[in-house]
Amino acid sequence: MKQSFEGGCFWEKFCEHLKELEEKYRKITRYGLLKKDFFPKLFIKPYESFIDKSFRKNILNNSQWPSPPNGEWITCTNAAEQFSDLIRTNVIVQYLDGVDYVATEIQSLTKCKVDYQANIEGYYAVHIDVPSKFEIPTTTWETNLLDGSVEIQITTELKALIKDLLHKTYEKHRISNSVDYKERGWQWDYRSDEFRLNFLGHVVHNLEANILEIRDKGMGK
Repeated sequence: MKQSFEGGCFWEKFCEHLKELEEKYRKITRYGLLKKDFFPKLFIKPYESFIDKSFRKNILNNSQWPSPPNGEWITCTNAAEQFSDLIRTNVIVQYLDGVDYVATEIQSLTKCKVDYQANIEGYYAVHIDVPSKFEIPTTTWETNLLDGSVEIQITTELKALIKDLLHKTYEKHRISNSVDYKERGWQWDYRSDEFRLNFLGHVVHNLEANILEIRDKGMGK
């Protein structure tokens, strides 16, 4: 899937378009758009991460348990059609307004699904699913053509830094059923990792909004 997408026309056009966006954004704001020395790369979802996600979809978040979610278990054989992030790339921008700027421009390149994510756990990012066709070898070495997608995640440099620092802890608690917050919520368990992790996401988002306001006031806006 990765090789097929890298060799397609969208990926080449997308990489070139980011260079153009950097120049356009700098002319408008006098500031850089992308993280310094940033260049997009395609990543394959680690198998362990796939197992965790399928476990959440099949069991933890499955309201139809013990029946399969939506009538079909998620397995290795149908994962490419069920998950949009088996192949993904990140776009890391310097300022908060750059997230929406890049997302809007990507929509001008291709038909895609855009999801502005903001949840109570403090996660903020834009996920864009770019549809694509993939030729997948079967167990008999024949070729199976299927419809799938590649995920583009757009986030800020500060949020990406925090995510990298806290990713392992976040993943551990996301699949854990050891604590039940239904009665009072994690917001009241101020000694817990959930409290620190989740509120940190909200604090960072607010901080970036203030940084952007200060930047734009300096430009006379």
